[in-house]
Amino acid sequence: EVTANGKIERYDFVVVANGHFDHVYIPQHIPGLTEWQTNDLSSIFHSKSYKNCSFAAGKTVVVVGNGSSGTDIANQLSTVANKVFHSVTDVSKTDWSGKNPIVTAVSVIKEFDITNDRCIWFQDGVSIKNVDYVILATGYLYDIPFLTSYRQELLGEDNGERGSTRLFNLWEQISFRKDPTIAFPLLCKNVVHFPLSETQACLIAKVFTGKVHVPQNTEEDIGTQGKDYHSLPTPKDIEYIRDLQEIIDAHGGTTDMFQPIRWGKSMERLRQASGELKRERTKDLICVALKLRSQQKSYKIVE
Repeated sequence: EVTANGKIERYDFVVVANGHFDHVYIPQHIPGLTEWQTNDLSSIFHSKSYKNCSFAAGKTVVVVGNGSSGTDIANQLSTVANKVFHSVTDVSKTDWSGKNPIVTAVSVIKEFDITNDRCIWFQDGVSIKNVDYVILATGYLYDIPFLTSYRQELLGEDNGERGSTRLFNLWEQISFRKDPTIAFPLLCKNVVHFPLSETQACLIAKVFTGKVHVPQNTEEDIGTQGKDYHSLPTPKDIEYIRDLQEIIDAHGGTTDMFQPIRWGKSMERLRQASGELKRERTKDLICVALKLRSQQKSYKIVE
Protein backbone atom coordinates (compact mmCIF):
# COMPACT_ATOMS: atom_id res chain seq x y z
CA GLU A 1 0.00 0.00 0.00
CA VAL A 2 1.09 3.58 -0.70
CA THR A 3 0.56 6.57 1.58
CA ALA A 4 0.45 9.97 -0.13
CA ASN A 5 -1.18 13.27 0.84
CA GLY A 6 -2.71 11.63 3.86
CA LYS A 7 -4.38 8.90 1.81
CA ILE A 8 -3.64 5.20 1.67
CA GLU A 9 -3.95 3.53 -1.73
CA ARG A 10 -3.48 -0.15 -2.50
CA TYR A 11 -1.93 -1.63 -5.63
CA ASP A 12 -1.44 -5.15 -6.91
CA PHE A 13 2.03 -4.48 -8.34
CA VAL A 14 4.75 -1.88 -7.82
CA VAL A 15 7.65 -0.95 -10.08
CA VAL A 16 10.37 0.89 -8.13
CA ALA A 17 12.12 3.14 -10.64
CA ASN A 18 13.51 5.89 -8.40
CA GLY A 19 16.99 5.84 -9.93
CA HIS A 20 20.31 5.42 -8.16
CA PHE A 21 22.20 8.66 -8.71
CA ASP A 22 21.12 10.59 -5.64
CA HIS A 23 22.52 9.00 -2.47
CA VAL A 24 26.26 9.70 -2.79
CA TYR A 25 28.95 7.26 -1.73
CA ILE A 26 31.74 8.77 0.39
CA PRO A 27 34.61 6.31 1.17
CA GLN A 28 34.80 7.07 4.91
CA HIS A 29 37.08 4.06 5.46
CA ILE A 30 40.10 5.99 4.13
CA PRO A 31 42.20 7.20 7.09
CA GLY A 32 42.14 10.96 7.58
CA LEU A 33 39.12 11.66 5.40
CA THR A 34 36.85 12.48 8.34
CA GLU A 35 39.46 14.86 9.78
CA TRP A 36 39.83 16.59 6.40
CA GLN A 37 36.07 17.06 6.16
CA THR A 38 35.93 18.37 9.73
CA ASN A 39 38.71 20.89 9.21
CA ASP A 40 37.82 22.09 5.71
CA LEU A 41 34.57 20.65 4.43
CA SER A 42 34.31 23.16 1.58
CA SER A 43 37.49 21.81 -0.03
CA ILE A 44 36.23 18.24 -0.40
CA PHE A 45 32.97 17.32 -2.10
CA HIS A 46 31.25 14.69 -4.21
CA SER A 47 31.05 15.01 -7.99
CA LYS A 48 27.27 15.36 -7.65
CA SER A 49 27.91 18.91 -6.39
CA TYR A 50 30.27 19.79 -9.23
CA LYS A 51 28.88 22.61 -11.41
CA ASN A 52 31.83 24.01 -13.36
CA CYS A 53 35.60 24.30 -13.10
CA SER A 54 35.94 28.01 -12.28
CA PHE A 55 36.62 27.41 -8.55
CA ALA A 56 39.84 25.54 -9.40
CA ALA A 57 41.66 28.36 -11.20
CA GLY A 58 45.35 28.16 -10.26
CA LYS A 59 44.69 25.39 -7.72
CA THR A 60 45.92 21.85 -7.13
CA VAL A 61 43.05 19.38 -7.31
CA VAL A 62 42.75 15.63 -6.71
CA VAL A 63 39.89 13.86 -8.49
CA VAL A 64 39.01 10.41 -7.12
CA GLY A 65 37.32 7.84 -9.36
CA ASN A 66 37.99 6.28 -12.73
CA GLY A 67 34.46 6.38 -14.12
CA SER A 68 33.13 8.77 -16.73
CA SER A 69 32.46 11.52 -14.17
CA GLY A 70 35.99 11.41 -12.76
CA THR A 71 37.59 11.46 -16.21
CA ASP A 72 35.39 14.26 -17.54
CA ILE A 73 35.83 16.43 -14.45
CA ALA A 74 39.62 15.97 -14.41
CA ASN A 75 39.76 17.04 -18.05
CA GLN A 76 37.51 20.05 -17.50
CA LEU A 77 39.59 21.18 -14.51
CA SER A 78 42.72 21.09 -16.64
CA THR A 79 41.57 24.22 -18.48
CA VAL A 80 42.09 26.36 -15.36
CA ALA A 81 43.82 24.38 -12.57
CA ASN A 82 47.53 24.54 -11.84
CA LYS A 83 47.66 20.75 -11.54
CA VAL A 84 45.14 17.91 -11.50
CA PHE A 85 45.82 14.46 -10.04
CA HIS A 86 43.43 11.69 -11.06
CA SER A 87 43.29 8.88 -8.50
CA VAL A 88 42.29 5.58 -10.16
CA THR A 89 42.52 1.85 -9.51
CA ASP A 90 44.62 1.16 -12.61
CA VAL A 91 46.86 3.96 -13.87
CA SER A 92 47.66 2.05 -17.06
CA LYS A 93 44.05 2.33 -18.22
CA THR A 94 43.92 6.13 -18.21
CA ASP A 95 44.30 8.39 -21.25
CA TRP A 96 46.40 11.15 -19.70
CA SER A 97 50.01 10.12 -20.31
CA GLY A 98 51.50 12.24 -23.08
CA LYS A 99 48.11 13.76 -23.93
CA ASN A 100 47.23 16.20 -21.16
CA PRO A 101 50.28 17.45 -19.22
CA ILE A 102 48.09 19.12 -16.60
CA VAL A 103 46.53 15.82 -15.47
CA THR A 104 48.58 13.08 -13.82
CA ALA A 105 47.13 9.66 -13.04
CA VAL A 106 47.95 8.37 -9.55
CA SER A 107 46.96 5.24 -7.66
CA VAL A 108 44.29 4.73 -5.00
CA ILE A 109 44.43 7.02 -1.98
CA LYS A 110 45.97 5.48 1.12
CA GLU A 111 45.61 8.35 3.59
CA PHE A 112 44.51 11.95 3.93
CA ASP A 113 46.63 14.18 6.20
CA ILE A 114 45.32 17.73 6.31
CA THR A 115 47.56 18.66 9.25
CA ASN A 116 50.73 17.85 7.28
CA ASP A 117 50.65 20.57 4.61
CA ARG A 118 47.33 19.23 3.28
CA CYS A 119 49.05 16.03 2.14
CA ILE A 120 47.50 13.01 0.44
CA TRP A 121 49.32 9.67 0.34
CA PHE A 122 48.70 7.08 -2.37
CA GLN A 123 49.11 3.31 -2.30
CA ASP A 124 52.09 3.39 -4.67
CA GLY A 125 54.04 5.58 -2.22
CA VAL A 126 53.46 8.87 -4.04
CA SER A 127 52.41 11.84 -1.90
CA ILE A 128 51.05 15.26 -2.85
CA LYS A 129 51.18 18.28 -0.56
CA ASN A 130 49.26 21.55 -0.61
CA VAL A 131 46.13 20.05 -2.13
CA ASP A 132 43.47 22.73 -2.48
CA TYR A 133 40.45 20.63 -3.47
CA VAL A 134 39.40 16.99 -3.53
CA ILE A 135 36.51 15.87 -5.74
CA LEU A 136 35.08 12.44 -4.95
CA ALA A 137 33.69 10.93 -8.15
CA THR A 138 33.10 7.77 -6.14
CA GLY A 139 29.62 6.86 -7.28
CA TYR A 140 26.35 6.38 -5.48
CA LEU A 141 24.57 4.04 -3.09
CA TYR A 142 21.29 2.31 -3.78
CA ASP A 143 18.54 3.57 -1.52
CA ILE A 144 14.76 3.31 -1.31
CA PRO A 145 13.89 5.83 1.42
CA PHE A 146 10.14 5.58 0.86
CA LEU A 147 10.00 1.79 1.17
CA THR A 148 9.24 0.83 4.76
CA SER A 149 8.82 -2.89 4.06
CA TYR A 150 11.67 -5.29 3.29
CA ARG A 151 14.42 -2.70 3.82
CA GLN A 152 16.93 -5.03 5.41
CA GLU A 153 16.18 -7.86 2.99
CA LEU A 154 16.82 -5.54 0.04
CA LEU A 155 19.61 -3.29 1.30
CA GLY A 156 21.43 -5.76 3.56
CA GLU A 157 21.55 -6.21 7.30
CA ASP A 158 24.07 -3.40 7.87
CA ASN A 159 22.66 -0.88 5.40
CA GLY A 160 18.98 -0.64 6.19
CA GLU A 161 19.17 3.04 7.07
CA ARG A 162 22.05 4.42 5.01
CA GLY A 163 21.85 2.87 1.57
CA SER A 164 23.84 0.04 0.07
CA THR A 165 26.29 -0.68 -2.72
CA ARG A 166 23.77 -3.17 -4.12
CA LEU A 167 20.34 -4.71 -3.63
CA PHE A 168 19.91 -8.25 -2.33
CA ASN A 169 17.40 -11.07 -2.81
CA LEU A 170 16.61 -10.24 -6.41
CA TRP A 171 15.99 -12.67 -9.25
CA GLU A 172 17.77 -11.64 -12.45
CA GLN A 173 18.51 -8.29 -10.74
CA ILE A 174 14.85 -7.33 -11.19
CA SER A 175 12.22 -9.20 -9.16
CA PHE A 176 12.20 -9.35 -5.37
CA ARG A 177 12.26 -13.04 -4.50
CA LYS A 178 10.20 -12.75 -1.31
CA ASP A 179 7.50 -10.65 -2.97
CA PRO A 180 7.54 -10.75 -6.79
CA THR A 181 4.81 -8.10 -6.95
CA ILE A 182 7.70 -5.63 -6.56
CA ALA A 183 10.15 -5.05 -9.41
CA PHE A 184 13.34 -2.98 -9.66
CA PRO A 185 14.31 -2.10 -13.26
CA LEU A 186 17.65 -0.67 -14.39
CA LEU A 187 19.74 -1.32 -11.32
CA CYS A 188 22.55 -2.41 -13.62
CA LYS A 189 25.54 -0.21 -14.39
CA ASN A 190 27.77 -0.07 -17.48
CA VAL A 191 24.86 -0.98 -19.75
CA VAL A 192 22.95 0.54 -22.68
CA HIS A 193 19.91 1.62 -20.73
CA PHE A 194 17.06 2.04 -23.20
CA PRO A 195 17.16 -1.37 -24.92
CA LEU A 196 17.79 -3.06 -21.57
CA SER A 197 14.80 -1.28 -20.01
CA GLU A 198 12.56 -2.62 -22.79
CA THR A 199 13.73 -6.17 -22.23
CA GLN A 200 13.37 -5.91 -18.47
CA ALA A 201 9.87 -4.42 -18.86
CA CYS A 202 8.81 -7.43 -20.94
CA LEU A 203 10.06 -9.81 -18.25
CA ILE A 204 8.40 -7.79 -15.47
CA ALA A 205 5.09 -7.99 -17.35
CA LYS A 206 5.38 -11.77 -17.54
CA VAL A 207 6.15 -12.02 -13.82
CA PHE A 208 3.21 -9.75 -12.90
CA THR A 209 0.80 -11.73 -15.11
CA GLY A 210 1.93 -15.04 -13.64
CA LYS A 211 3.52 -16.36 -16.83
CA VAL A 212 6.99 -16.47 -15.25
CA HIS A 213 7.56 -17.87 -11.77
CA VAL A 214 10.23 -16.22 -9.62
CA PRO A 215 12.24 -18.87 -7.72
CA GLN A 216 12.59 -18.34 -3.99
CA ASN A 217 16.12 -19.70 -3.55
CA THR A 218 19.01 -17.26 -3.30
CA GLU A 219 21.73 -19.23 -5.08
CA GLU A 220 22.17 -16.32 -7.49
CA ASP A 221 23.45 -14.17 -4.63
CA ILE A 222 26.02 -16.66 -3.37
CA GLY A 223 29.56 -15.42 -4.04
CA THR A 224 28.33 -12.13 -5.48
CA GLN A 225 28.21 -10.00 -2.39
CA GLY A 226 30.55 -7.27 -3.59
CA LYS A 227 29.76 -3.72 -4.62
CA ASP A 228 30.21 -4.63 -8.29
CA TYR A 229 27.25 -7.01 -8.28
CA HIS A 230 25.18 -4.71 -10.51
CA SER A 231 28.13 -3.76 -12.72
CA LEU A 232 27.96 -5.41 -16.14
CA PRO A 233 30.85 -4.25 -18.30
CA THR A 234 30.86 -5.68 -21.82
CA PRO A 235 30.47 -8.58 -22.58
CA LYS A 236 28.58 -9.23 -19.33
CA ASP A 237 25.85 -6.79 -20.35
CA ILE A 238 25.32 -8.63 -23.64
CA GLU A 239 25.18 -12.00 -21.88
CA TYR A 240 22.71 -10.63 -19.32
CA ILE A 241 20.25 -9.15 -21.82
CA ARG A 242 20.37 -12.34 -23.91
CA ASP A 243 19.66 -14.37 -20.78
CA LEU A 244 16.57 -12.25 -20.10
CA GLN A 245 15.44 -12.66 -23.71
CA GLU A 246 15.73 -16.44 -23.47
CA ILE A 247 13.47 -16.44 -20.40
CA ILE A 248 10.94 -14.23 -22.17
CA ASP A 249 10.97 -16.37 -25.32
CA ALA A 250 10.58 -19.56 -23.29
CA HIS A 251 7.33 -18.14 -21.90
CA GLY A 252 5.63 -17.05 -25.11
CA GLY A 253 7.71 -13.99 -25.83
CA THR A 254 8.18 -14.74 -29.52
CA THR A 255 4.47 -14.10 -30.15
CA ASP A 256 4.04 -11.06 -27.88
CA MET A 257 2.72 -7.88 -29.47
CA PHE A 258 5.64 -5.84 -28.14
CA GLN A 259 9.12 -7.09 -28.97
CA PRO A 260 12.23 -5.55 -27.38
CA ILE A 261 15.40 -5.06 -29.40
CA ARG A 262 17.15 -8.39 -29.82
CA TRP A 263 20.91 -8.47 -29.34
CA GLY A 264 22.12 -10.26 -32.42
CA LYS A 265 25.56 -10.09 -34.02
CA SER A 266 25.01 -6.55 -35.32
CA MET A 267 24.15 -5.16 -31.87
CA GLU A 268 27.04 -7.08 -30.35
CA ARG A 269 29.51 -5.54 -32.82
CA LEU A 270 28.19 -2.04 -32.11
CA ARG A 271 28.52 -2.59 -28.37
CA GLN A 272 32.01 -4.04 -28.66
CA ALA A 273 33.07 -0.98 -30.67
CA SER A 274 31.65 1.51 -28.15
CA GLY A 275 34.67 1.26 -25.85
CA GLU A 276 37.07 2.44 -28.52
CA LEU A 277 34.65 5.17 -29.59
CA LYS A 278 34.53 6.40 -26.00
CA ARG A 279 38.33 6.49 -25.83
CA GLU A 280 38.44 8.50 -29.05
CA ARG A 281 35.88 10.90 -27.60
CA THR A 282 38.07 11.36 -24.52
CA LYS A 283 41.05 12.22 -26.75
CA ASP A 284 38.95 14.81 -28.58
CA LEU A 285 37.80 16.36 -25.30
CA ILE A 286 41.41 16.54 -24.10
CA CYS A 287 42.30 18.52 -27.23
CA VAL A 288 39.37 20.85 -26.55
CA ALA A 289 40.52 21.39 -22.94
CA LEU A 290 44.11 22.15 -23.92
CA LYS A 291 42.99 24.60 -26.61
CA LEU A 292 40.76 26.42 -24.13
CA ARG A 293 43.60 26.54 -21.61
CA SER A 294 45.89 28.14 -24.21
CA GLN A 295 43.19 30.75 -24.75
CA GLN A 296 42.84 31.27 -20.97
CA LYS A 297 39.23 30.12 -21.08
CA SER A 298 37.44 27.72 -18.77
CA TYR A 299 35.87 24.53 -20.08
CA LYS A 300 32.79 24.66 -22.26
CA ILE A 301 31.27 22.53 -24.98
CA VAL A 302 32.65 23.69 -28.32
CA GLU A 303 30.26 23.38 -31.26
